[in-house]
Amino acid sequence: MKNFLLVPNFDRNPLPFVRRAVDFLRAKGCSVFCQKEDEGKFDAAVCVDPALIDCILVFGGDGTMLKNVKKYLSWQKPFAGINTGKVGYLADIEPEATETALAAILDGKYSKEERVTLRVSIGDKTVIGINEAVLRRSATHILAVEIKINGQRVEPVRADGVIVATPTGSTAYNLSAGGPILTPNSRSMVVTPVCAHSLTIRPVVIGGSDIVSLMVKNADEPAFINVDGENVDSLPTGAFVNVSVSEKTFTLLRLSEGSFFTVLRNKLSTWEQ
Repeated sequence: MKNFLLVPNFDRNPLPFVRRAVDFLRAKGCSVFCQKEDEGKFDAAVCVDPALIDCILVFGGDGTMLKNVKKYLSWQKPFAGINTGKVGYLADIEPEATETALAAILDGKYSKEERVTLRVSIGDKTVIGINEAVLRRSATHILAVEIKINGQRVEPVRADGVIVATPTGSTAYNLSAGGPILTPNSRSMVVTPVCAHSLTIRPVVIGGSDIVSLMVKNADEPAFINVDGENVDSLPTGAFVNVSVSEKTFTLLRLSEGSFFTVLRNKLSTWEQ
């Protein structure tokens, strides 16, 4: 790898580490590029041709990673993340290790994780999700939701909402709602009710070729479809949203020592801090 696009979240104060990355990469004979909107903020040329880029280096937290994986998904370039946020499941390189991590990338000492995305369809609209799609209630009304998997009816749910998460999203909202953690290379999805008004409803892990349909049965006001933390549409009574694994994937470069479970244990130990 010789050409890097650097994408900082300037709200996370990444500039010292961006400059370190620029200096290190240039010293190794690499080319460094920036986004048009970042022109002049650090010493890099604006990228005008995606074909030039070998790796997209993101500086920020997991939210920054999510935003930019979506933004540059069509480029089909690998991502690496310098964690200037908090926990850092996706942006897993600690900023103090910037030069060490970049040296490993240049030496090819990394593994690749290919991760699935979601295809979320509401009527004629289709949205790609990295973490999850959430059917959630309005401010005051509990939802009655009919869930179908491949057209087969699952037990109806009365809840604050329903999450359909990817393996990437299984450590996000899904985890907070009591759902299971999926390994990153899985092509599975997990369907997790949020605050279900029943003791018999539990999260369900389903396959990558399955289709989940969620229909609102009793909302006095429209419910909302939220994808990766952003509202994308409303869903009135009788309408439904379909969620499936998309054909689009993205690749993360992993430099962490140890297994996924070692990394997971370390991250979970800092979750509440």
